[in-house]
Amino acid sequence: MSQLPPTVVNAAREKTAGDEPTVSLGATMTSVSPPSIALKHTDQGLPERFELRREVGQGGMGTVVEAFDHALRRRVALKRLHPELASRVDEIALFVAEAQVTGRLDHPNIVPVHDLYVDPERGAFFVMKLVEGETLASLIRATPPADPDGRTLQRLLSIIVKVCDAIDFAHSRNVLHLDLKPSNIMVGSHGQVYVMDWGIAVECKRNSSGFLTPVAARRGVRGTMAYMPPEQLSTNLAVIDERADVYAIGAMLYEILAMRPPFVPVGDHRDLDRLRNYNVPVPPPIVEGRLLPPGLLAIAMRAVSRDPDARYASVRALQDDLEEFLRGGGWFNAKAYKPGETIITEGEEGDSAYILISGQCDAFQGVGEMRALLRTMGPGEVFGETALLTEGRRTASVVARTDVHLLIVTRASLDRELSTRGWLGKLVHVLAHRFRDVDAERQALRDSSRT
Repeated sequence: MSQLPPTVVNAAREKTAGDEPTVSLGATMTSVSPPSIALKHTDQGLPERFELRREVGQGGMGTVVEAFDHALRRRVALKRLHPELASRVDEIALFVAEAQVTGRLDHPNIVPVHDLYVDPERGAFFVMKLVEGETLASLIRATPPADPDGRTLQRLLSIIVKVCDAIDFAHSRNVLHLDLKPSNIMVGSHGQVYVMDWGIAVECKRNSSGFLTPVAARRGVRGTMAYMPPEQLSTNLAVIDERADVYAIGAMLYEILAMRPPFVPVGDHRDLDRLRNYNVPVPPPIVEGRLLPPGLLAIAMRAVSRDPDARYASVRALQDDLEEFLRGGGWFNAKAYKPGETIITEGEEGDSAYILISGQCDAFQGVGEMRALLRTMGPGEVFGETALLTEGRRTASVVARTDVHLLIVTRASLDRELSTRGWLGKLVHVLAHRFRDVDAERQALRDSSRT
């Protein structure tokens, strides 16, 4: 044990935040389990209580295998440090830090850690909950080309919302993940969502600006280039804060929409310089036959901004916008108008309605000296809605009185929005068709009366 770093050796005697004791590193092997089990080890260096079964996955530092814990009669996952790293005290320290950080983050969407074993002669491993299911990466790959009712998109977004919950909790405990990606998100057989692999997570403190700042330096650059922000390439951790995790969540959103990560490495030394100067491109409005919701695309593009100051300041702010999208309206395009600009013109054909988000508009009828003000509209009001239901011309003009922000509702975007609303969407569709039928009958009567 004397070969281990002081911080590791002392871990058995120290307490973590919240006065919870850390896991002992050597003595624990003979104290947490019945002596008849814990004092015996297999040839692989594991206590006899664990029966190895199948490999679950591989990582940069270790291998994850399914095992059966005979002491507690349950299946678990064991993450074992790679044998070639077991003699390197710096790698053992990182491995121990991963187990301790993850074990401290007690949250429904963070994989639970049950125990930790470290022995310089036999290696190191920690025991986790066995999560059975699929990765978010596999679910994204299985997305149907059209997704006509939007259910797949809604399911994927509900997973991302739970990821936001977990990372927001970690940030509240002063921990950054720094390796969020679809393959590190597990979705259980009954919809459980777990953020996995906290191997490069760092502990932080709040700086004078209110952002998290890592409390210690680290060795080299770590992360996954396809999902990490440019500032994470720096070996100076002082330039990294929670907006790095915001970027990574935005990168997962981007992949859900564009069906590819925001950055695709080519696999050589040029990737570093490319990422340092990289601006994520806006994907086309239609990807693999799927129309992308403008509201969700705007959320993703803000989150993956190259400049951290242009991103969401926190995961909570990003999550709020995601939940607002899920409540409705994300399929509508937004547009801004300056004072005096005409939004719709009387007599023109139209196929869009407008929802006023901010500012004021004036509705007029007539032209020139005959123009009369009908009303002034404010936030929350809707105009031009008959164009969604009939083929008629505009019966009034609308002009921006102040700076105005609007949502533009087309028939296509309304149909797409309503497709996810179940019985309500069907009811609105039926009413709209009946309105159009009645309007067509009235128009036919008007035409016949003229003849």
